[in-house]
Amino acid sequence: MLAVLDPEDIARVAVTALTDEAHAGKGYLLTGPQALTARQQVAIIAEVTGRPIDFEDVTPHDFAQAAIQRGTAPEQAHLMERLNEVFRARRSVNITDDVENITGTAPATFRDWCQRHADAFR
Repeated sequence: MLAVLDPEDIARVAVTALTDEAHAGKGYLLTGPQALTARQQVAIIAEVTGRPIDFEDVTPHDFAQAAIQRGTAPEQAHLMERLNEVFRARRSVNITDDVENITGTAPATFRDWCQRHADAFR
């Protein structure tokens, strides 16, 4: 699961953090407002576009092996495998309110982003 963050939210935070001295020397953990699995993300894209999309679940190991076959360095592929295992174990889901605290506006949802970019999926 990932708390997907809209690039526009990242940009808004960057502008604020880089132009307001109150943020000097501070660190933030930016996240979207909800944690979604890859399957849930694909389902949202399908709903927004009105098109059925098949989802094939691939194990982290199989993903890494396919990456190696496509030319990814084995060390990098194995690091991606471990990262995917962490995501699947849900040990990495941490939703913060940093985006809203910094910008004054709640972060967009993945569905919001999909709706704004629906034409890119067609």
